[in-house]
Amino acid sequence: MCCLNRLLTWLLTCVEAGIYDTMNGSVHDAVVLGLEPETEYRVYVTAYTRRGDGLPSRVKRVRTKGAGLSDE
Repeated sequence: MCCLNRLLTWLLTCVEAGIYDTMNGSVHDAVVLGLEPETEYRVYVTAYTRRGDGLPSRVKRVRTKGAGLSDE
């Protein structure tokens, strides 16, 4: 019973971008690629253990920064 709550995987969901990315439980951060500049996204995570599926986290609203300047 000691290992039932050990994190096996977690799912990162970025609602507006349609991104659903499953991560190994030993990974503690993620980089989301392909997002539009100056756009607001809603992101949340859900954890999975041997005991079962966790509840989704609270939704975090994030906004990407503007596009970088070009030398052209």
